[in-house]
Amino acid sequence: MQAERCAADSLRDFHTSSGKKPLSQPPYPKPHPTLPPRPCLRPPRHSGEL
Repeated sequence: MQAERCAADSLRDFHTSSGKKPLSQPPYPKPHPTLPPRPCLRPPRHSGEL
């Protein structure tokens, strides 16, 4: 379930980035250095605790 949500978020972010293409942001595949890692990138043990 969480993986699907992350995939949907990634697609939504990808479409948003493609539409706006802000010059201050790097190409989509590159993570934002100022943004924290997505929840789906956390170790699997976190989902087990939740």
